Formats: sequence, structure tokens, C-alpha cells
Amino acid sequence: MQGGRGRHLRADEMRPPAAPLASTERSRRKTPPAISGPASGLGNTLARLGRYEEAETLYRAALAMREAAERPSPSDIANSLANLGGLYRDIGRLAESEDFLKRSIAMRENLPQGPRALANSLSMLADLYQDT
Repeated sequence: MQGGRGRHLRADEMRPPAAPLASTERSRRKTPPAISGPASGLGNTLARLGRYEEAETLYRAALAMREAAERPSPSDIANSLANLGGLYRDIGRLAESEDFLKRSIAMRENLPQGPRALANSLSMLADLYQDT
């Protein structure tokens, strides 16, 4: 297969099952935080493929791992919140989308990394309001 979608399908074929990553609170505490990045990335791929339930599972697992990390990264947590907000907007769960996007914005307003990520979350929230 050629093009971006073909790459997503090949990446999807190599993915681990989502359920074990998010199965229990105890397993999330034991999961190394380095797994949260690939889990989030795979969630992005699954969301693009329309596999929203699996994407949600991975996004929630990534958020839980990031929040439970010994030294949580506010930037990574904000990214997870924005991912969930965007996913919920895409599947019509608008109230949940708004909540996650507002949390992402609140975190990003206090980060020194610059305005790009904040602008992204604000744009996603504006899109949500425009669609309603």
C-alpha cells in the first residue's frame, strides 16, 4: 500500500492489544512511563482509522500513566487531555470534549514551552464550539 493510510495499517498490524495496557489501576502504576508515548501515538493511528473505542482505551491509559508518573510532565498530560478532547469531539461526545480541552488549555497556559501547543488546544475548542 502507498500513502499515509498504508503506513497506518502496517503500524496497526504490529500493535499490542490495548486492553492489557489499561486493564487495571495496579498495572498502570507498574507500567513504565516511557510506554505512554507509544500508547498515545498508537491511539492517534487508531483514531485516524476510525477505531475510536481502541483509541480511547490507549489515550486513557497514556493519561493515567502520565499522571501516575513519579515526575509527571505537565506538557505530556496536556497532550493526553487534548487527544481525548479531540477524540470525543470527533465521536460527538461534546460535553466530555469540552471538559478535556479546557483542562488541556488550563495546563498549557502555565507552561513555558511557548504558545504553539496552547494555540492548538484553543483551536480545537473553537472548532468544537463552531460545530455545536
